[in-house]
Amino acid sequence: MKKLFTLVMMALVAVGVNAQTRTTVWEGEKAMDSSWPYIPVKVADLGAVKEGDALIITVSKADNSINTGWQWGPQVFVNLDYNNFLPTKSLENGATNVEVKYSYSAEDAAKILAGNELEIQGMNVVITKIESLINEAVEYEETGTTLEMDQYGQVYKDQLADFSGRDKLVFNYKVEGSTDYEEGGATQSVIGWGIGSIKSLGGNVEVSQLSVKGIGEFSVQFTMDELQAAIEDTNTAYNTNGIAFSVWSAKNATGSRVSIVAYKVKGTSTGIDNVQSSKLNVQSYYNLAGQKVDASYKGVVIMNGKKVVIK
Repeated sequence: MKKLFTLVMMALVAVGVNAQTRTTVWEGEKAMDSSWPYIPVKVADLGAVKEGDALIITVSKADNSINTGWQWGPQVFVNLDYNNFLPTKSLENGATNVEVKYSYSAEDAAKILAGNELEIQGMNVVITKIESLINEAVEYEETGTTLEMDQYGQVYKDQLADFSGRDKLVFNYKVEGSTDYEEGGATQSVIGWGIGSIKSLGGNVEVSQLSVKGIGEFSVQFTMDELQAAIEDTNTAYNTNGIAFSVWSAKNATGSRVSIVAYKVKGTSTGIDNVQSSKLNVQSYYNLAGQKVDASYKGVVIMNGKKVVIK
């Protein structure tokens, strides 16, 4: 009975730690084509938006034939107030039933709450559902770890070994110059255009595209869970894994990288403890992303609640 009580309490604690509410705020079928339709979402329907919460957009189909003149492929956009956009998310042509997740930074949450409505747009996609994901409040360490980037803005996987789950990476970038430009005798704005991206080192997995939000310094953040697919992407050319933080120019605006800072959830360990060099002799073990792996896996894994290195 005592054992059963302990298991029940452990389950309740687990639910408390990961408690979240996922609410549907729109459902239907909207093809995003050259007419630039949009789906309005009222901020009041999103709930108590804060840093770490998210907007989840379900794309039933990504299809370049919807608008053959659109050269950038299937994409999803979230317009906050015509001057502020969440990072553009690109999808693979032909993909079906994909959930596009936008996690809010503190800056994003403040801007969302300052308005009345979001506009969900895209190109060459069919959107069928929009949901609001509200997590329990998560506190992060006040002082993060600034990661080392090479000259190309690349961060290798070994720097990320001590971060996982809801620990977050904050990508800081700067926009300089003017966001207005002349084209065809008329002044236009580049706000909302892409000025950078966050991808896997191999380039096969794109996390997001960065937007030109104006002149100044900006940031976008992702949890390690959201970055995991990109980090683990196999780069066959260089046999390395990690994240590439690219920033470039857009019309009259020039972008540059500032920093990548990693923050752990408060109360979690900041070091890898109980590391041993050994071969595993059991079949149930997991990588740092919580994925079950087999005996051929090399690196740090979790076995019986401890971190072990397999060589």
